[in-house]
Amino acid sequence: MLRFYLTLALVFSISFVCAEPSGAEGNGKPLPSVQANQAVPPDTQTDAQNPPPTQPGASAPATDSNQSNTKPADQPTSPSKQQPSRILGVMPNFRAVSAGVIPPPPTPKQAFVIATKNSFDYSSFIFVGLTSMIAEGSNAHPQLGKGVPGFGRYYWRGFLDKTDGNYLVIFALPTVFDQDERYYAKGQGAFLKRFSYAVTRILITPNYSGHST
Repeated sequence: MLRFYLTLALVFSISFVCAEPSGAEGNGKPLPSVQANQAVPPDTQTDAQNPPPTQPGASAPATDSNQSNTKPADQPTSPSKQQPSRILGVMPNFRAVSAGVIPPPPTPKQAFVIATKNSFDYSSFIFVGLTSMIAEGSNAHPQLGKGVPGFGRYYWRGFLDKTDGNYLVIFALPTVFDQDERYYAKGQGAFLKRFSYAVTRILITPNYSGHST
């Protein structure tokens, strides 16, 4: 009888000993599963960092339509067709109009301001000084004399001639005869075609209604 109880106790002890590793695995297996569950947030973070592409036809076409609506209003003149304010960085070019641009006719006040800018620009003093020096050196008008006094007489006469010409051509005559004396750049075409166009603008001038005269 005692041997039976000892054998039964031995069987239970062996069963418990054998059951402990399986129990440990049973208690340990959920741990990797928990770790696997804890490893899910990095995947979700990567999904959050890299969101799936938006479905076509959702919000992207709305932004494209908004951009297409704002482009025409903000579209500037092409830099290749835009006229510089100075020729060769020195001579004033305030009357030139960029290709493709149709500005409104200038008011008499605006024409007067442009004539004043052209007349009293620093390049005007330099240009008159050079022409006066050449005229004095070649003794173009002997009655004006030589040397510094002669150069001064050439200078003020040349500056006065250039200034009244600017006010007549830019301000007075266009205002009276309704003529647009601004130069409208062509901006495209072959060199000879653009050159002939520029030369003919000396004789052909549009009026403020847009008709060439």
